[in-house]
Amino acid sequence: MAQQPRPLRGNQGPATFKKAETNGTAKILVGVTVLALVIASGVYFGLMQFHPRDIGHEENPNMPGPIQEFDSIVVNVAGTGGERYLKTSIALELTTSQANRELTARKAEARDIIISKLSAMPFAKLQTEKGREELKQEIIRGINDLLRQGKVEKVYFTEFVMQ
Repeated sequence: MAQQPRPLRGNQGPATFKKAETNGTAKILVGVTVLALVIASGVYFGLMQFHPRDIGHEENPNMPGPIQEFDSIVVNVAGTGGERYLKTSIALELTTSQANRELTARKAEARDIIISKLSAMPFAKLQTEKGREELKQEIIRGINDLLRQGKVEKVYFTEFVMQ
């Protein structure tokens, strides 16, 4: 009679060895995956810390930069003896989000510059497109002298009423 193979116990056979090898491979694979995720997260957050993304403008010049609004400014117009006034709202387009944060922190100073520029412009100039463009350039120069982190790129009059 032929001798039957006796059953294997513990770590004696190839089936047990194969199972142990599969468990070890799975543990290594999970460990490598977790390590890769930790490294990728660290790189991502490290880059974002040292190179924060602005609102599209620097990466794509066709996109507008951050906008800072100054609502409802009323001033007497120069040379009218207080008989005429200008009511306006202004939006400033900035080059960077850092400039936007800085301008938010210095909004009172910026508003004072805008009021000074508006009230210094004669009524006759404010009535012409050329005069309003000159006023925009004056506002840009005044605010840019204030800012240290970025610049004002454009000025928009969102409301402009003279009486």
